[in-house]
Amino acid sequence: MNVDWRGVPSARARADAMAMLDRLRDVPGVVGVSLSNPMAFGRSTFSTTAYRVGPSRAPAPRSVELMSVSPDFFSTVRVPLLRGRSFTAADRVGAPDVAVLNQTAARQFFPGEDPLGQHFGFMGPGRMVEVVGIVGDTRPHSPSVAPPAIVFSPFAQDPPDMPVGQLALEARSGGGVLRLDRLIRAVQSSDTGAPVHAPRVDDLLTQSLALERLSAVTTAALGLAGLFLAMIGLYGLSAYLAANRTAETGIRMALGATPGSVQWLIWYQSMGPVFAGLAAGVALSALTATVFRTAVFGLATLDPGIVAGVVLLMGAAAALACCIPAVRASRLNPSVALRTQ
Repeated sequence: MNVDWRGVPSARARADAMAMLDRLRDVPGVVGVSLSNPMAFGRSTFSTTAYRVGPSRAPAPRSVELMSVSPDFFSTVRVPLLRGRSFTAADRVGAPDVAVLNQTAARQFFPGEDPLGQHFGFMGPGRMVEVVGIVGDTRPHSPSVAPPAIVFSPFAQDPPDMPVGQLALEARSGGGVLRLDRLIRAVQSSDTGAPVHAPRVDDLLTQSLALERLSAVTTAALGLAGLFLAMIGLYGLSAYLAANRTAETGIRMALGATPGSVQWLIWYQSMGPVFAGLAAGVALSALTATVFRTAVFGLATLDPGIVAGVVLLMGAAAALACCIPAVRASRLNPSVALRTQ
């Protein structure tokens, strides 16, 4: 649930957000609630600059993405805690500043080192934080985008005057159905009147993939159009070859060839280039995937199911285009065919 706190004083918004978490825990069916700023799915995270400290080993500052979260965030949204600990209620203003890194951030900041217990600075000079945990990589922008380097900080340790803007509250059910109206009532019971938008995670994922889906639909439409044009061209070529062999077909039928054998002869000879093209296409696809696998993120090796489906689709389309001239050739009258010699 995305809650818009713009226009509400920061201290009041933060106190009310924590009260909302308590009310959400009392909603029947809820087994986990958390808070994140910004929203964990469907929008960009905040960007900031982080830097290492230490004698002669501090690399150049790096741009990272920052998310402020409540202690139960990782368990609620099922981000795996790989090492160390998560945040606790003791991680608040006045306590030592701590942070949790995702795997990408840990590799960038501490290559070949143990990140736990290390310190780094971010959000301006003077703020040093200790790494207390490592979590798995996530893809907050889109499932098709590589995981960014993310620094998670406790929401309770944010500066009190830091603008809140929009916060997100996450709720997880125990396997049953959550009543959305009860969740919204629990959030809207605040007297701040902050607007609430409550999408499902599935809807957010669908929105994040809208551009990829549009690209896939457009590519598929162009591919089908190309396949249709190829069928027309193959039909024309097959019909031309069959017409040039009209006299030969008439002689074969006059000597006792069956319509089925004539169909097979015309179809098989027309499909010869198709079989060669399919074999070459599969070989070139395998070569292309091998060459670009290291350059394009997410490109895996050939999927046997997809390759088989494409081969069957193109083979069936070509077979259909070649069948029509073959059937027409088998229906020729031998006496009429012989007069074309």
